[in-house]
Amino acid sequence: MTPPITNLDVEGEQLILYAERGATHIGYTVFAEEPLYGLSIFNGSGKELYSSNEVLPKTGEIDVSIYASGVYYFRFFLSGREITKAFIKF
Repeated sequence: MTPPITNLDVEGEQLILYAERGATHIGYTVFAEEPLYGLSIFNGSGKELYSSNEVLPKTGEIDVSIYASGVYYFRFFLSGREITKAFIKF
């Protein structure tokens, strides 16, 4: 995978999303002490496209091959809080 393209300056960031142009998977890294308790993916209109309550690793990949090009929002659930970040799929 290439370096993060969402935000190259990771100081203070809690969530980094990264992928190569045209990639079928988006990589993520969450910088948090608490575990990740799930993930939701929303399209640009706010419609939830995917939801999982699985405990996730703090670094991993998400298969986005079924999604068309566009803006998506990834929401990770932690203990008592959420981290959300937009990502553009080309």
